[in-house]
Amino acid sequence: MTMKHSIVAIRRSALLLGALAVAACSAGGDWSALNEQAKLAHQEGRVEEAEKIWQQALAVAEKGKDETQQVMTLNNLGELHRSAGRLDLAVPYYLRALEITERQLAPDDPRLPASYDQMATHMRLAGDLPGSMKFYEKALGLREAALGADSPDVADTLNNMGLLAFMMGDFDRAEQLYGRSIAGIENRRLAEHPNMALALTNLAQVHQAQGRLAQAEKLHRRALEIWRVNTGAQSARVAQSLNNLAEVQRLSGKTDEAEGTYTEALAALSAAGGMDTVDAATILNNRALVYRQMGSHEKAQSDYARAIEILEARPEASRVELGATLFNMGRLFEEQGDLAQAIEWYRRSVEAYDTLPGAAPSDLPMVLERFAGAARRAGDEDLAGKLEARLAELRAG
Repeated sequence: MTMKHSIVAIRRSALLLGALAVAACSAGGDWSALNEQAKLAHQEGRVEEAEKIWQQALAVAEKGKDETQQVMTLNNLGELHRSAGRLDLAVPYYLRALEITERQLAPDDPRLPASYDQMATHMRLAGDLPGSMKFYEKALGLREAALGADSPDVADTLNNMGLLAFMMGDFDRAEQLYGRSIAGIENRRLAEHPNMALALTNLAQVHQAQGRLAQAEKLHRRALEIWRVNTGAQSARVAQSLNNLAEVQRLSGKTDEAEGTYTEALAALSAAGGMDTVDAATILNNRALVYRQMGSHEKAQSDYARAIEILEARPEASRVELGATLFNMGRLFEEQGDLAQAIEWYRRSVEAYDTLPGAAPSDLPMVLERFAGAARRAGDEDLAGKLEARLAELRAG
């Protein structure tokens, strides 16, 4: 696992799509009362009741033709659904709020591209990557016109667009966008700025995905030196960068170098007080894979066990990461011929994946297939049959 690409957030004070909503009209007391009732219901977990009250508030705002109240209410409805994990229902409300905001703000108002950024984030999280790109492109056009091609905000937007292109598999466009972001940072003579490290890391991931490992390693080394300059030799950022470098070394077949770099990453994270974090679990998981490749099964098992302990203790950790690590432990035991242990770890992996809301994660079919194969080899035809039936159901859609 490489550390995830970095989307550079435009860090301003909690800017929602309805930028003008901070000054709600004092007239319309009915709307204000309904809005407060809905907020209280939402805070107390009465989600359906909150939605009904906000719908009533929206009707009041629309009847009174108060666009500020409309934007606030639409965004509140969007947040209600987003916080419940229903992004497909949240996005239409955000879009309606944005349509009003576009009418209210002039093209050179910096709040408008910030609103496009926010909408792009919502679309990305909802899985609509082309829709997200459309809003980043709008933000980019406004920022280039108002601030110039070398503006920090332009570089950030290009970086975000590069990530989307990478996620969509358009590596050529991702490389071009990241290159523009890097050029803008260099033109501002900020070659040692953290944003340069982020952009270099993202471009390295593109090279890595295309098998250009030597270029990727070179970029990761540049990023690592920038983080050392900015954060010191022992920091979480340095640990993440070392993890990325080690991953390229592993893929290049430099197993001994990769082990040393992962170990250095863990030492940096430990010095920064981060050995109970998800980053630590990621690096341990990755080093365990190197140990497996080296035939050091006991060391691999120890690293997997520590990673699992960390992930299970942190409720904010992704259940996908936990499921993947449990699966990796199962693979380790299966490689050693211990089917009973492998089956138990595969079972725990499936249980972790099953706690996720919504559609089944993309890794689950692979886990079920491996689980079923181990069960069949262990002579448990009943379990294997059930797992294969579930696998067939998932693949059928």
